[in-house]
Amino acid sequence: MERQKDNFWFYIGGLIVLVIALVFVFKNTHKEAIPEKAYTETSKEIEEQIAKAKQQ
Repeated sequence: MERQKDNFWFYIGGLIVLVIALVFVFKNTHKEAIPEKAYTETSKEIEEQIAKAKQQ
């Protein structure tokens, strides 16, 4: 019974490591899907539109 408890915690630890690894993989994939240049251009355009709206 004690051996099964030890294995249980190894499975839980392995599952946690797997989930963390998958989060990093998907995060990097998502970051590549949105090019940095396009993001900065879009945010710059939005800031310009907000500035124009405040002036009116």
